[in-house]
Amino acid sequence: MNSQKLSQLGPVDLVYSWVDGSDEVWRGRYAKAKGGIKPSKIRFLDYKTLQLSLLSVKAFMPWIRNIYIITSQQYPSFDYESLGATIIFQNDIIGPEAKLETFNSQVIEAYLHKIPGLSDNFLYACDDMIVGNHISQDMLFSDGVAQMTMVPHFQSTPENAYQHHLLNTRDMLFKETGTKMFHVPGHQFYSVNVRACEKTWSQFHKYIAPTMEYQFRDERSFHFIFMQSVVGYVNGWMEFNDGSHLRRKMYDGARCNAQKSDRWFRELWIERPHLFCLNSFQDTLEELKNYNEVRQNYIAAVVQSTTKPKKT
Repeated sequence: MNSQKLSQLGPVDLVYSWVDGSDEVWRGRYAKAKGGIKPSKIRFLDYKTLQLSLLSVKAFMPWIRNIYIITSQQYPSFDYESLGATIIFQNDIIGPEAKLETFNSQVIEAYLHKIPGLSDNFLYACDDMIVGNHISQDMLFSDGVAQMTMVPHFQSTPENAYQHHLLNTRDMLFKETGTKMFHVPGHQFYSVNVRACEKTWSQFHKYIAPTMEYQFRDERSFHFIFMQSVVGYVNGWMEFNDGSHLRRKMYDGARCNAQKSDRWFRELWIERPHLFCLNSFQDTLEELKNYNEVRQNYIAAVVQSTTKPKKT
């Protein structure tokens, strides 16, 4: 990307959502809001991936201007400030339509663009998304326009709440615009445009506002990031691509034995994908133990190594 196109793009910030589900104070607030039901330790456990993600961004995406971590009255245990990150409490950005406090990521994502001073184009990621190799601006932006990687999605019978969110959004967009979407945002760094977010709120307020009252994940919710990407595309603020220029890898080793999991991480070091996800998918404490062991082996071998990967 040349200097003229870079100036058209402007600075780019990165936003994370993060929660430490082992925090007993937070768990108490969750249980109180849920009528005594405690959160799942598996789903909300802090897998300690946020620090690794921040380290990888600092190493492989030095052009990121500001990093924000959206959380609910919590602070990471490591020195996040030395890695350029700032904590933003969710209650400081979510609007009057939402109930304070929310445990629903779809609600939080609908207000990311409210962060004061946020760049016009920014990236959004969960804390399990790790950068494995150098990513330049022109791999995520083109001619000053954000690129959203869209992947095929033809599923018509949802298997979980997230699938409901995607299908609800697809059906709503067809009803309101006549556009049938058979692609959805791929799991990586999501491209988000502030104007697209504002336009999405104004154009689909009657759909979005009622769902902001869902403090917990609800099958009736919409996928806001998906919505804003379509709005951004229609208005020329964003473009779609198939993500083929980015090598990505999903970790599912926690369903495997220790030998297969270790092999996955060894292959990761050899393949050096641009992005990989350390979502563990574990179902038992034994699998969690295995996940942590192979993950720590990877960090010791790669993150703490003095060996630097070659640029691609």
